[in-house]
Amino acid sequence: IDYIKQNDIDMIMVYKNDRIHRSLYNLLAMIYDLQEYNVALVSITEHFDTSTPQGMLFLQMLGSFAEFERAVINERTRNGRIARLNDNRWVGGKPSLGYKVNKHGQFEIDEEEAKIVKDIFKLRSKGLSMTKIGAKYGFSKQKVDYIIKNKNYIGVFEYQGKKEKNEITIEIEPIVSKYMWNKVNKNQ
Repeated sequence: IDYIKQNDIDMIMVYKNDRIHRSLYNLLAMIYDLQEYNVALVSITEHFDTSTPQGMLFLQMLGSFAEFERAVINERTRNGRIARLNDNRWVGGKPSLGYKVNKHGQFEIDEEEAKIVKDIFKLRSKGLSMTKIGAKYGFSKQKVDYIIKNKNYIGVFEYQGKKEKNEITIEIEPIVSKYMWNKVNKNQ
């Protein structure tokens, strides 16, 4: 819109309408902003032009379908993540230090990394500062703090799905004992 205000623009051409917005509300808000400056939105592949009433109607229909498609994709993705978690399988991202994901999508301990995790807990239980522990491994103090507070290491993987609006907890193989985890975390 700032670019349109500063330049003499008659129309914006897009390949496909859903590349702009998949929310009908946001799409229409943008169109109304464009209309304030007499700028039309034209789609090359969908053959509509918002400068005509028919083009606006067609755009609204396409916008509704784009929003519906986004909702269906989100629902399928959400349900897929929940199903994977219910099968004790990883849902994505990078596993915590000390773990890897096997070809079946399940957590396994990475023995080399697990040694580092165990050493971090051992050093912290002896009173070594997080800064000094981090320096030993090239980690920041924040990363050491994250490792120490991470319940994965006592065999608890918690998933707080923002889109799913749920909290799922699965059991994984622990790297440190609950006693050690509690000992290190009680003084935090």
